[in-house]
Amino acid sequence: MLTPFLYVKKYHQLWTPQFMPWFTDAGFYGVGAIQTPVKEYCNLKYKNAAGNTPSERLALKDALLRFFKARAKEDDSGISYNKGDGYSLSASLTVKPIYDFPRRSFMSCFSGKGSPEMLGDMIQLIAYWRYWRINKDNKSVVPVPFIVSDYLGVDCNGFVGHYLRAKYAGNSLGPSDKEYTYHARGKKTRRTRFQDIRPDDVIVFEGYHHVAIVQEVVDWGEDWAVVELCESRSKNHGGPQWSYEEINWKKDKHGKTVVGTFHMRGEDLASISDVRYV
Repeated sequence: MLTPFLYVKKYHQLWTPQFMPWFTDAGFYGVGAIQTPVKEYCNLKYKNAAGNTPSERLALKDALLRFFKARAKEDDSGISYNKGDGYSLSASLTVKPIYDFPRRSFMSCFSGKGSPEMLGDMIQLIAYWRYWRINKDNKSVVPVPFIVSDYLGVDCNGFVGHYLRAKYAGNSLGPSDKEYTYHARGKKTRRTRFQDIRPDDVIVFEGYHHVAIVQEVVDWGEDWAVVELCESRSKNHGGPQWSYEEINWKKDKHGKTVVGTFHMRGEDLASISDVRYV
């Protein structure tokens, strides 16, 4: 059964074949496996941990699109493009062929909105591009894992949205939904007791600056709980990950409990809701 923790591991366990020369100048064959984990945070607002701005990351995305557009026009390149579906990478080139990778998915992967499966295909396309740049264009290009950590990643909405859609068929929330959307859609299922918090509940931080998901409630009392969270945090804290956090009720100036509002990570405030079937 899919859990938030296993979904984090999906990002961490990505790999790509290594492209090597084979038979003809146009042909390749994938041998071995390169570990290419996605462990960084990125979106279109901020620099990532490598210091690359969104525009710098999107410049690589545009270069890749131009490259594959050109290669798809060449006979026997192993790359094809169908306007209705997307790019395909032939099994004659690799042990892990790609079928119908949409152009729009390039943007998703470079903006923090890619699923593990989408990023896995994108990384393999990058590996193909890197091989070509080195062996055909005589350019110096850093290893694929460095490209992945410098340019790819997933943001908090991307992680939670893709997880919910992967596990709950028909869930209307997705990787591009804002934090406020999770808060508003969960209004009727807001948690008001610690004992009601369940795995896959979504946590929305006050000010709608972050969203996370509950992996497990480890322990709880009348006015506290310890939960394991899964999330993709900001560049200062890494990408897809899990952690243990203690949560408490918010208190008003008179010391009374503000039901439905939790203290998270010290001073952060958050709401917790069940949005599985929203």
